[in-house]
Amino acid sequence: MSSEKEKESLLIPVPKVGQGHRLAGLGLRDALMGTYTSKLIVVNNGANLIAQLKHSRLTQRAESATNYIATADQERDGLLGNAFIKDAEIVLQRHLENSTPKPTILTSQDHIAQAAIQLGCETYLYIVDTHSKNGISAIPLLKFLVWNLSSLERIKQETPQANVTLVNPVSLTAPHQKETPLENEQVIIALSGSGADSKVIKPLIHALSKNGVSISVATDSSSHANATITEPAERISKSRYLSSLRSTDTSHSVICFPSENVHVLANERQRKIAFLYPRGPHEVDNLVWAITNGLSNTVIVPTDLHSQVSAQLEARGLSPEDFVLVDAADFDLSKLTISQKWTQPDGAVDILETISSSTQQLP
Repeated sequence: MSSEKEKESLLIPVPKVGQGHRLAGLGLRDALMGTYTSKLIVVNNGANLIAQLKHSRLTQRAESATNYIATADQERDGLLGNAFIKDAEIVLQRHLENSTPKPTILTSQDHIAQAAIQLGCETYLYIVDTHSKNGISAIPLLKFLVWNLSSLERIKQETPQANVTLVNPVSLTAPHQKETPLENEQVIIALSGSGADSKVIKPLIHALSKNGVSISVATDSSSHANATITEPAERISKSRYLSSLRSTDTSHSVICFPSENVHVLANERQRKIAFLYPRGPHEVDNLVWAITNGLSNTVIVPTDLHSQVSAQLEARGLSPEDFVLVDAADFDLSKLTISQKWTQPDGAVDILETISSSTQQLP
């Protein structure tokens, strides 16, 4: 570094599919602020748009989301996955044209990471989920950053020669701390970028309303809000949801998908939690980790899908006594589980210590 503290540079590319990667990108940029000049870029070419539509179609309804658990790997690794990688290469190439040497790439999405590797960039993949997607540990030259021991052990078991580092979790709530948190005790239902099944959320709101509690539904999509939110629930932004989780008030209860929310909830304050139905094998992994680590053992799943979800959880080593599946219409406050505080593992290092300094000022 120069005497004028010239900052090193990073590109943080994220896809527009869903919301988790954008939250991760903001968290990574915030964590590196002051040391690196970090540029957040959105990969939003043709294949990304198709992936958005397909992801929404596969995960928005509880039945199709449950079926997606068995087909996700095939869906992600097919023609669309390859097209996504090519499109990501095009987007990244535009940002690399005037950069010598090439900036380091830090991303949370594996297809983008593969594109960066193919362009000859030093590339780090921060795993926001509790575990990486199936098969990506074998990607050559990729440097993995994981925040829990289970993820580290799985990658090393799959690919002993993989370059993987255990890091302190990046805060996904810190970039939203200026947002005003909720004041009164609330049950917050957090939707995803794909929304949620209205046949689950509407009866859930109705069931909760019988308990006389204030209900907020967190979504940044007006269409999702119109499709799922009924009185007496009120809509809040995802930013306000994250700010409320960061606040010292632990009276807010959370009902959410087992997505990046598991990362958030494990690293923030203890509170009452229940999960919505998993959408894909990575969310089943997240759910198993959350149950095993004491975040919550309650999952809201339509009754006709109980056997399928139960089979997926048991296939990953849980017994039926480890979890409770409940239909939305039968849910009440007694089903919320007070989470145990997850402790960061010994040996984890700050993410700044792991990122190479062989980068240059961004143009």
